[in-house]
Amino acid sequence: MSAAPPNMSANATIRDWPASPGDDMVVLRAGSNSWTCLPETPESSANDPMCLDQPWLDFMTAFNKKEAPVITQMGFGYMLQTNDLAYSNTDPFATEATADNEWQDSDTPHIMILVPDAKTLDGLPTDPIHQKRCNLTSNSKKFCRR
Repeated sequence: MSAAPPNMSANATIRDWPASPGDDMVVLRAGSNSWTCLPETPESSANDPMCLDQPWLDFMTAFNKKEAPVITQMGFGYMLQTNDLAYSNTDPFATEATADNEWQDSDTPHIMILVPDAKTLDGLPTDPIHQKRCNLTSNSKKFCRR
């Protein structure tokens, strides 16, 4: 799967999206690590696969069933393919732009972080277009660019 670095995706469980809303994801291949990879979403013609850890998989399962997710620990997800899938940053079920749903016309490779307490994100930029892009190195020096 091309959604995550090969060292994660090579041994990940591969699942497919549910055939019908509310159904469970189908396991296509059992993996030997804690990651699960999914192909592009069924309603998309874009190349938008993702690889998820267990907290993100639990979140996506609840999302697909339109249930409230229970988030008890930090989670990480990878979507490392560029695509032209339009989406809302504030309403995952939106199908078009509105004045307040932070509509995006395309997506770039990114990592998704899930946190149990939204206050963990206080102070981070929220504007996806004008935010600074920052990398935190292993020696804790921060390098940012516009």
